[in-house]
Amino acid sequence: MYKKFVPFAVFLFLFFVSFQMMENPYTLDYIGAMKKDAVTVTASKDPLYEELLQKAPQYEVKAQNARIDQIWKSIPGYNGLKVNIKKSYEQMKKNGEFQENDLVYEQVKPKIHLDSLPPEPIYKGHPDKPMVAFLINVAWGNEYLEKMLPVLQQHHVKATFFLEGNWVKNNPQLAKKIA
Repeated sequence: MYKKFVPFAVFLFLFFVSFQMMENPYTLDYIGAMKKDAVTVTASKDPLYEELLQKAPQYEVKAQNARIDQIWKSIPGYNGLKVNIKKSYEQMKKNGEFQENDLVYEQVKPKIHLDSLPPEPIYKGHPDKPMVAFLINVAWGNEYLEKMLPVLQQHHVKATFFLEGNWVKNNPQLAKKIA
Protein backbone atom coordinates (compact mmCIF):
# COMPACT_ATOMS: atom_id res chain seq x y z
CA MET A 1 0.00 0.00 0.00
CA TYR A 2 2.87 2.37 0.83
CA LYS A 3 4.39 1.82 -2.66
CA LYS A 4 1.14 2.95 -4.32
CA PHE A 5 0.63 5.95 -2.04
CA VAL A 6 4.06 7.65 -2.60
CA PRO A 7 3.75 8.10 -6.41
CA PHE A 8 0.17 9.34 -5.98
CA ALA A 9 1.27 11.85 -3.30
CA VAL A 10 4.10 13.10 -5.51
CA PHE A 11 1.67 13.50 -8.42
CA LEU A 12 -0.76 15.49 -6.27
CA PHE A 13 2.05 17.68 -4.94
CA LEU A 14 3.35 18.48 -8.42
CA PHE A 15 -0.17 19.13 -9.70
CA PHE A 16 -0.85 21.50 -6.79
CA VAL A 17 2.45 23.38 -7.25
CA SER A 18 1.95 23.80 -11.01
CA PHE A 19 -1.62 24.99 -10.44
CA GLN A 20 -0.40 27.56 -7.89
CA MET A 21 2.27 28.78 -10.29
CA MET A 22 -0.30 29.38 -13.03
CA GLU A 23 -2.37 31.59 -10.74
CA ASN A 24 0.69 33.60 -9.62
CA PRO A 25 0.68 36.89 -11.60
CA TYR A 26 4.48 37.13 -11.46
CA THR A 27 4.83 33.74 -13.07
CA LEU A 28 2.38 34.64 -15.82
CA ASP A 29 4.20 37.93 -16.48
CA TYR A 30 7.54 36.12 -16.67
CA ILE A 31 6.26 33.45 -19.03
CA GLY A 32 4.62 36.10 -21.22
CA ALA A 33 7.84 38.12 -21.39
CA MET A 34 9.81 35.01 -22.30
CA LYS A 35 7.40 34.22 -25.14
CA LYS A 36 7.57 37.79 -26.42
CA ASP A 37 11.39 37.91 -26.37
CA ALA A 38 11.83 34.49 -27.93
CA VAL A 39 14.43 34.38 -30.67
CA THR A 40 14.16 32.11 -33.65
CA VAL A 41 17.43 30.38 -34.44
CA THR A 42 18.04 29.53 -38.05
CA ALA A 43 20.31 26.79 -39.29
CA SER A 44 22.00 29.00 -41.90
CA LYS A 45 25.09 30.99 -40.90
CA ASP A 46 26.66 33.99 -42.56
CA PRO A 47 29.47 32.72 -44.85
CA LEU A 48 31.66 35.71 -43.94
CA TYR A 49 31.31 34.91 -40.23
CA GLU A 50 32.09 31.24 -40.87
CA GLU A 51 35.18 32.19 -42.91
CA LEU A 52 36.34 34.50 -40.12
CA LEU A 53 35.91 31.73 -37.53
CA GLN A 54 37.89 29.35 -39.72
CA LYS A 55 40.78 31.73 -40.51
CA ALA A 56 41.13 33.56 -37.16
CA PRO A 57 43.41 30.95 -35.50
CA GLN A 58 45.99 31.42 -38.30
CA TYR A 59 46.47 35.06 -37.27
CA GLU A 60 46.73 34.51 -33.52
CA VAL A 61 50.06 34.76 -31.70
CA LYS A 62 50.49 32.90 -28.42
CA ALA A 63 51.69 34.80 -25.37
CA GLN A 64 55.15 33.78 -24.14
CA ASN A 65 55.97 33.63 -20.45
CA ALA A 66 58.87 35.41 -18.81
CA ARG A 67 61.69 33.06 -17.93
CA ILE A 68 65.14 32.76 -16.42
CA ASP A 69 67.87 31.87 -18.91
CA GLN A 70 71.22 30.43 -17.75
CA ILE A 71 73.19 32.94 -19.82
CA TRP A 72 70.93 35.97 -20.30
CA LYS A 73 69.26 35.74 -16.86
CA SER A 74 65.75 37.30 -16.87
CA ILE A 75 63.99 37.29 -20.23
CA PRO A 76 60.72 39.30 -20.17
CA GLY A 77 57.49 37.74 -21.38
CA TYR A 78 55.79 38.73 -24.62
CA ASN A 79 52.11 39.54 -25.11
CA GLY A 80 50.20 37.44 -27.58
CA LEU A 81 47.45 38.48 -29.98
CA LYS A 82 43.97 37.03 -30.32
CA VAL A 83 41.45 37.95 -33.00
CA ASN A 84 38.35 39.64 -31.62
CA ILE A 85 35.74 37.81 -33.69
CA LYS A 86 32.84 40.16 -32.96
CA LYS A 87 34.70 43.40 -33.76
CA SER A 88 36.45 41.89 -36.78
CA TYR A 89 33.12 40.67 -38.15
CA GLU A 90 31.55 44.11 -37.72
CA GLN A 91 34.53 45.64 -39.54
CA MET A 92 34.39 43.12 -42.40
CA LYS A 93 30.62 43.36 -42.81
CA LYS A 94 31.10 46.85 -44.25
CA ASN A 95 32.92 45.43 -47.30
CA GLY A 96 31.19 42.07 -47.26
CA GLU A 97 34.38 40.05 -47.61
CA PHE A 98 37.25 38.72 -45.51
CA GLN A 99 40.10 41.22 -45.43
CA GLU A 100 43.21 40.59 -43.34
CA ASN A 101 43.55 44.34 -42.73
CA ASP A 102 40.11 44.42 -41.09
CA LEU A 103 41.06 41.97 -38.34
CA VAL A 104 40.78 43.48 -34.86
CA TYR A 105 43.18 42.07 -32.26
CA GLU A 106 43.23 41.91 -28.48
CA GLN A 107 46.41 41.47 -26.49
CA VAL A 108 46.77 38.35 -24.39
CA LYS A 109 49.09 38.71 -21.41
CA PRO A 110 51.47 35.88 -20.52
CA LYS A 111 50.74 33.85 -17.40
CA ILE A 112 54.23 34.33 -15.92
CA HIS A 113 55.65 37.85 -15.56
CA LEU A 114 59.06 39.00 -14.33
CA ASP A 115 57.44 39.93 -10.99
CA SER A 116 56.66 36.28 -10.30
CA LEU A 117 60.24 35.12 -10.94
CA PRO A 118 63.22 35.46 -8.60
CA PRO A 119 65.10 38.74 -9.09
CA GLU A 120 67.74 38.52 -11.83
CA PRO A 121 69.30 41.17 -14.07
CA ILE A 122 67.92 41.67 -17.57
CA TYR A 123 70.71 41.57 -20.14
CA LYS A 124 68.50 40.93 -23.13
CA GLY A 125 64.92 41.67 -24.11
CA HIS A 126 62.53 39.14 -25.56
CA PRO A 127 63.95 37.93 -28.90
CA ASP A 128 60.56 38.17 -30.69
CA LYS A 129 59.85 41.73 -29.59
CA PRO A 130 61.08 44.47 -31.93
CA MET A 131 62.99 46.95 -29.75
CA VAL A 132 66.22 48.87 -29.44
CA ALA A 133 68.54 49.75 -26.60
CA PHE A 134 69.84 53.29 -26.66
CA LEU A 135 73.35 53.55 -25.20
CA ILE A 136 75.22 56.83 -24.85
CA ASN A 137 78.95 56.85 -24.19
CA VAL A 138 79.89 60.01 -22.29
CA ALA A 139 83.67 60.06 -22.10
CA TRP A 140 84.77 63.01 -24.20
CA GLY A 141 83.01 66.25 -24.94
CA ASN A 142 79.56 67.37 -24.03
CA GLU A 143 78.63 69.64 -26.94
CA TYR A 144 75.58 67.51 -27.87
CA LEU A 145 74.54 66.35 -24.43
CA GLU A 146 72.77 69.57 -23.36
CA LYS A 147 70.53 69.37 -26.45
CA MET A 148 69.95 65.60 -26.19
CA LEU A 149 68.67 65.42 -22.61
CA PRO A 150 65.50 67.54 -23.12
CA VAL A 151 64.66 65.61 -26.31
CA LEU A 152 65.04 62.26 -24.54
CA GLN A 153 62.86 63.48 -21.68
CA GLN A 154 60.22 64.97 -23.98
CA HIS A 155 59.79 61.68 -25.85
CA HIS A 156 60.07 59.50 -22.72
CA VAL A 157 63.11 57.70 -24.11
CA LYS A 158 65.07 55.69 -21.59
CA ALA A 159 68.76 55.41 -22.30
CA THR A 160 71.82 53.93 -20.65
CA PHE A 161 74.68 56.39 -20.15
CA PHE A 162 78.25 55.16 -19.82
CA LEU A 163 80.06 57.81 -17.82
CA GLU A 164 83.85 57.90 -17.71
CA GLY A 165 85.38 58.86 -14.36
CA ASN A 166 87.49 61.84 -15.53
CA TRP A 167 84.56 63.25 -17.48
CA VAL A 168 82.35 63.07 -14.36
CA LYS A 169 85.08 64.79 -12.30
CA ASN A 170 85.21 67.64 -14.86
CA ASN A 171 81.41 67.86 -15.41
CA PRO A 172 79.67 67.05 -12.08
CA GLN A 173 76.61 69.24 -12.77
CA LEU A 174 75.96 67.61 -16.14
CA ALA A 175 76.41 64.16 -14.61
CA LYS A 176 73.73 65.04 -12.01
CA LYS A 177 71.46 66.26 -14.80
CA ILE A 178 71.84 62.90 -16.58
CA ALA A 179 70.95 61.06 -13.38
